[in-house]
Amino acid sequence: MWKPPMEKFTNSCSDYSSAQLNCTKTVNKIQGMNFLRSVRSSFPRTATHRRSTAPGQSAAGTQRPYMLARTVAALGMCATFVGVSVAGCTYNSEGAGTADDLTETISVPKDDAIANSVPAALKQKGTFTVGTSADFAPLEFIGNDGKTIEGAEIDMAKAVGDLFGLTTQFTNASFDSLVASVGTKYDAGFSSFDVKPERLEHTNMVTLYTSGTKYSVLKDNPRDIDPSDICGDSVAVLTGSVYEEMANDKNDECKHNGKKGVTIQSYKNSADVATAVAGGKADLWFSDSPVVDYAEKQSKGRVQPIGKVVDSTPKAAIVAKNDTQLADAIHAAIQKLIDDGTMKKILAKWGTEDSFISESQLNPKPDDDA
Repeated sequence: MWKPPMEKFTNSCSDYSSAQLNCTKTVNKIQGMNFLRSVRSSFPRTATHRRSTAPGQSAAGTQRPYMLARTVAALGMCATFVGVSVAGCTYNSEGAGTADDLTETISVPKDDAIANSVPAALKQKGTFTVGTSADFAPLEFIGNDGKTIEGAEIDMAKAVGDLFGLTTQFTNASFDSLVASVGTKYDAGFSSFDVKPERLEHTNMVTLYTSGTKYSVLKDNPRDIDPSDICGDSVAVLTGSVYEEMANDKNDECKHNGKKGVTIQSYKNSADVATAVAGGKADLWFSDSPVVDYAEKQSKGRVQPIGKVVDSTPKAAIVAKNDTQLADAIHAAIQKLIDDGTMKKILAKWGTEDSFISESQLNPKPDDDA
């Protein structure tokens, strides 16, 4: 089987500042369909988005941000994003990511006091079942083997199961089905849930970490982008996401104030958003702060966040509304993970240390705009 000259490909990327031209020329020479297939098969595809809907709400309701998921980047640019990592443009001796860090197993011993607080039926079952929508790296997503669910929240749920003395079992499901399924199909849901009034009506919520909006640009910010004033800049966003709404609002604000508007590049494919910035087509992109933090770590600094995190809100696990005993047990388990340093280890593993909170809350007062 024909294979592309990857050594030549990687060597041509040694100077990243000129990589988008050099690598475009190199990739364009690699015409074989075997190459296309080999690249595509290297990384499993995941869904490009999911919606945030309450029970009874139509799928056309409130949408949550699209995820820069593990998927194939657009050919014709050197930057190949895995999650949101730049896997191309590497020296031959340089790895594309931090695989050793991501395969680290974080486990904790059983805590008898917490285990004794778990509902008897759950203890008898012996398995802590967790529902998740695995399309939101680095929080929950499908790994490179195409079947294993992994991520920061997955590690959190596993650690909770360890404290319970139970085996944790995950099921990948559509995001909008999870709220209605806890207490029946699943004991709990770990899937980057914002704390919202409609969710508190149907579930108990245990806060895990915080997440806000973060901006990201090319290394060293060569275009001198100011996140507080993006009038006149080009922004890559995902079609239908809340970030597209934010960009449109900012565009209107700029024009209202007599400034040049924001050029909005809307992409249906999640990888195209990241590669638009990596290839110099767009000035910046913005997403959930853990996603941007993960991108920086995985790209080894080739893309970097700028400015401060804004609009931070807590993310929470969910439990059935009538299962207060399990909610209390999960709350106690999460607080123990915070207190003993395990939570920091989990967040550090996935490059999301800035999302740490020092105190977990059970059913906190929601931010209606979250």
